[in-house]
Amino acid sequence: MSEPPVLLKKPKIEKEEGGSNSNEVEAKATTTEDNNGGGGGAQYDREEQEEALVALIEHRTKEVENLRQRMTYYQTQVFCGYANLLGCALNVIYVYIEAFLCFFVKTITSD
Repeated sequence: MSEPPVLLKKPKIEKEEGGSNSNEVEAKATTTEDNNGGGGGAQYDREEQEEALVALIEHRTKEVENLRQRMTYYQTQVFCGYANLLGCALNVIYVYIEAFLCFFVKTITSD
């Protein structure tokens, strides 16, 4: 990868104190490298970005694990709900069978 271009900041105006040129104003453009101690600024930014990416990956990994746990929980809830539904359906079937048998027995005994 190529390094990002050096960004120039707003010119810094300094006044010289003392000496024969005390009224002269000097404009100096500073770069991000000057503020970070020379050419190490790009490396510092890269390390910061790497740390941020590692932290983001860790966060996303924990988030995925949390979502997997939630998905497992809800799948269990669906399974239990389905089992309860089948149990209720069987109870309804038993009630119908019992009603049919009672009707059948009454029909046979009344003859």
